[in-house]
Amino acid sequence: MTLFPSLRAFALAVALLLLLVPAVSQALSVVYVPFEELVHQSDAVVIATVVDESYGVLMPWNMEVTDTRVEVEEVLYGEVPATLSFRKIGGPIPVPGVESFVPEERCVIFLRKGDDGAWWVTAVGQSKMELVDGPAGEIATRKMTVSAYVRDEAGELVSYVPRGEPRLLPTLRTAIQTAGASR
Repeated sequence: MTLFPSLRAFALAVALLLLLVPAVSQALSVVYVPFEELVHQSDAVVIATVVDESYGVLMPWNMEVTDTRVEVEEVLYGEVPATLSFRKIGGPIPVPGVESFVPEERCVIFLRKGDDGAWWVTAVGQSKMELVDGPAGEIATRKMTVSAYVRDEAGELVSYVPRGEPRLLPTLRTAIQTAGASR
């Protein structure tokens, strides 16, 4: 005697099992970091072009990481080498909400230096500004695809929908230098 007398009975059992198992959310949730605070938390802000990515596992936490190598075009804040690699969580399979970087892409990146000397994105899901051509010049926009939260007056986390914060590149340079100088 078999556990499932027919393929139909097996399919029904699998369907019922899937209904009983709770779905795992793949979305990333973060506490929103306003622009000025993002600059303050960063050790460097650069305009760079992505060269390539490699993947590894960070021990002893057994956490997948992506190392992204970039050619730095302009340092907006801090000090970095002309070519640098930085880390972000996740491996070759994209983590929803975590910045993705594509070879030959040019963007603004907010970075912090870890205690081990490795560069990391400053705030997961919030450390990249895309650069696009606009009628008045290049525009930098921080596009967040994460669920963001802020603290209300009582200190409770409440849902927040961030604005795109588009800025003309010269305005962005000035804002970063001003925020960095007040650090």
